[in-house]
Amino acid sequence: MQSLDGRLALTFNGEIYNYRRLRSELEARGRRFRSQTDTEVLLHTMHEWGIRGLERLEGMFSFALWDETRRTLTLARDRLGVKPLYYAEASGTLAFASEIRAILASECVVPALDPSALESYLRLLWVPDPDTLFNGIRKVEPGCYLTWDGSALRSTRYWDVPQCGPDGASTRGHEEGLAALRERLQSAVTNQLVSDVPLGAFLSGGLDSTCLLAMASKAGTRPLRTYSIGFRSADRKEEGALDDLGYARMAASAFGSEHHEIVLEPNVVDLLPKMVRHLEDPVADPAAINTYLVCLAARETSTVLLSGSGGDELFGGYYKYVGANLGAEYQRIAGPLRKWIVEPMATALPVAVGRIGLRSVRRAKRFLRHAGLPAFDRFMGYSCYYDADELEDLLGGDPKGDIDPYMGIGPLKEAWDRRTDGDAINRMTYVDLKYYLPGLGLAYMDKASMAASVEVRVPLLDDVLVDYVARLPGSAKVEGVRTKIMFRDAMTGVVPEAIRKRPKAPFAAPVRSWLRRDLAPLVDEYLGPSRVLTRGLLNPGFVQRMIQEHRSGLEDHSLRIWALLTLEVWLQEFQDNARQFVLPLGEEGVPASITTQETV
Repeated sequence: MQSLDGRLALTFNGEIYNYRRLRSELEARGRRFRSQTDTEVLLHTMHEWGIRGLERLEGMFSFALWDETRRTLTLARDRLGVKPLYYAEASGTLAFASEIRAILASECVVPALDPSALESYLRLLWVPDPDTLFNGIRKVEPGCYLTWDGSALRSTRYWDVPQCGPDGASTRGHEEGLAALRERLQSAVTNQLVSDVPLGAFLSGGLDSTCLLAMASKAGTRPLRTYSIGFRSADRKEEGALDDLGYARMAASAFGSEHHEIVLEPNVVDLLPKMVRHLEDPVADPAAINTYLVCLAARETSTVLLSGSGGDELFGGYYKYVGANLGAEYQRIAGPLRKWIVEPMATALPVAVGRIGLRSVRRAKRFLRHAGLPAFDRFMGYSCYYDADELEDLLGGDPKGDIDPYMGIGPLKEAWDRRTDGDAINRMTYVDLKYYLPGLGLAYMDKASMAASVEVRVPLLDDVLVDYVARLPGSAKVEGVRTKIMFRDAMTGVVPEAIRKRPKAPFAAPVRSWLRRDLAPLVDEYLGPSRVLTRGLLNPGFVQRMIQEHRSGLEDHSLRIWALLTLEVWLQEFQDNARQFVLPLGEEGVPASITTQETV
């Protein structure tokens, strides 16, 4: 869209949820509108207030704004990185897009792996912003904008997650604080219910998704369609997972939604390369396949879906927050007792017996592996899949040499160090909101849903709600083994009591079962010693030991192996076949493409 005076040109992806309020304010200042779109409101906002207009936006967005008068380009991304924005700069040329394929088609960069980003990918299963696994392709960081004048590119942060303040501390445990939280939750959901197309919601039967359903029902949305996924009983058994469908049915019945259940029996051999193509910058979480399949099934009846993504990072819902905190208590046990009795016993326990997965054993082994470490290292023990020395061994280096313990996770350590208020829970949620959420959950949610032609909205990441909850003390979120304390209290009488008190159930795929069944031949082919040796990236001996331990049931290496499979498929798709991304040229020697533009 271009402004009438020709000065500004905008390309925009996303939704501005407060665009009606902004429009009224802009009209009062003399601005005139020719459409009913949030795009035009965004254009006028930036025209009226310049870069400070970013502070007025509430929504999920990425956009590029060209200023013809100043000859500058601005690239901006929403506060928490719901929408992606990639760019590459080379020899005075800047390429930017919502998808990496478009940048590859520009031939500004040649698709190749970034070795330092590989360290991050292997440790975390994703690459922290602003890097990607592609050498030379970067992401605009959440809450930031970039300016480019043809020669220099500068990044500026316009928003950061607020720190706990006295106003937040005063609300802990008080009814007025709970009422304020409910009010903000209701407002967040109501604002995002506006849609010109059929609207639905993911429903896991957990607290987050049930809260959204309750708030949507209170707002008068009828009928709201809900969608839940389940797995084959054999897959659940091998994963050691519970069946969530009963809780989802309970929630759907309580609020009268038009409920749909989808039992996944995916052809994962075909879906893995498809998801790698859609994700582009790989995220080695098989839940991306779940998301894609449920969106594909929902598309026939709902093309906009509400998701509870972000609730765990915002309200403190992950077990890792509990585990990292309890590690301090564990360290009070005498060192010799821990070292010579407790930890060796746990190490020897299998994580599976035959085809039956033992989830509690997996959790206990993970806790004990990191419980004796310093606070940040304990926390990262739940988010990382290799210690630094293991990673060095996997990459073919010397695991007994001088190794940086924070290799691949430097940005997360820097974020941790920036928060010095002494609130351990809020330090953990800060790191997760800044990096884990946009790098993992939001990344695969956006790509998988867009691949199915479905728009996903995330009301629990509403800007006003995030500002309020982030200022609450950590004790309002996690205390002892209790999680989401204030959120659960606020939901008393709002959602069914069994769901309100329900422990967290992860949105996970039965990857252990897939690796032992459907994907076993692919593991042998893609991760066999000869293929790994030919690639020259990884230590084939380490990879084979890991596969053997996993298949024997001694250890659960499922996500490690999934990540290596994903990496090999990514290398085949993007690096080995780089020429496929070059666009054919049109008659005038430019890439054949279609563009649309409105002038307002």
